Amino acid sequence: MCLETCRGEDCGELCTGALDSAAAIARRLVHEAVDTASKTGLTIPEAVAVNFYMLLDEPDDCVAKVFSMRVLSLVAVELGHLLGMKKMLLLMAPAIAKAHECIGDGALSVLDAVAPAIGRKMAERIAAALDEGVVKIRRVTLTFPPAKPT
Repeated sequence: MCLETCRGEDCGELCTGALDSAAAIARRLVHEAVDTASKTGLTIPEAVAVNFYMLLDEPDDCVAKVFSMRVLSLVAVELGHLLGMKKMLLLMAPAIAKAHECIGDGALSVLDAVAPAIGRKMAERIAAALDEGVVKIRRVTLTFPPAKPT
């Protein structure tokens, strides 16, 4: 995804850095989720979803939201691997929706970029979640402003 959209000589380092950051964030989310799960009765994937969702509120300006969306999309992929749950890819939807608030339909290009890697059916599920503004991970329902193409 990064190499497909990156232009310039520093793409290799930039993309490797983004992947390393995403993997570190995903590991931290899983580690924190163990503590959250023990305190709340949520399962670890549910706690990860809640903690991931809280990360979406951190950036205030549009540039940070767009950068955050790209990294958090990678984090969602990594969480799917760490937890063995492809459904964690649905967490891309609220991240894309946050960036959509700033840059409009350009944010939806992330989904197009990852579709070959995640599969057509999962890309369709993420697109449906974007249209509805809802992602459900087991008992946890995350809502966000829908991001429909204009």
